[in-house]
Amino acid sequence: MATRTGAKRHTHKYYKFDGLWHCALERCTHFMPLNVSHQVEGKLTICWECGREMTLSKLAMENAQPICPGCAMGVDEEGLAAYLEKKGL
Repeated sequence: MATRTGAKRHTHKYYKFDGLWHCALERCTHFMPLNVSHQVEGKLTICWECGREMTLSKLAMENAQPICPGCAMGVDEEGLAAYLEKKGL
């Protein structure tokens, strides 16, 4: 049986180390080589604070361990949704 060396079928938890974006999940060896590191923007990742899926933005990529906009603003996403629903928004 051949050994698979490609990316695992999951949402990666990206972090930046030595200029390269790597996946921090156990047993995942995925990383973005320098020649394609510009393609990591817009990919799904896992927020380092809340653990939810998010899309990597330029702003999030300024951190070595990207966090979602809600965590960056200190806003609980579920609490915000409940507040907006209560206000009819």
